[in-house]
Amino acid sequence: MQQAVVLSVNQASNYCQVSPQTIVNWINTGKLKAYKTAGGHRRIIKSDLDEFLKRHSMPAFGSYSYSDRGGEEKKPTDKEELSDGSKS
Repeated sequence: MQQAVVLSVNQASNYCQVSPQTIVNWINTGKLKAYKTAGGHRRIIKSDLDEFLKRHSMPAFGSYSYSDRGGEEKKPTDKEELSDGSKS
């Protein structure tokens, strides 16, 4: 089974070429499905975003990047090192 691609608000906004606040507005009004992480950050499943764009006849202009914070590209499933050096 293939894992879903999960995007942050910033990644979704880059993909759609809209502001992050527009993505948040779509989520808050119930137009775009999303969930919150334990830390309160919104996450969007890419297939839900693609469905939303299709439903509203909107193109996806950009690309999303897992290297928003610099460094190597990472998928959401990659283990990240915690500040104390242990793995998450």
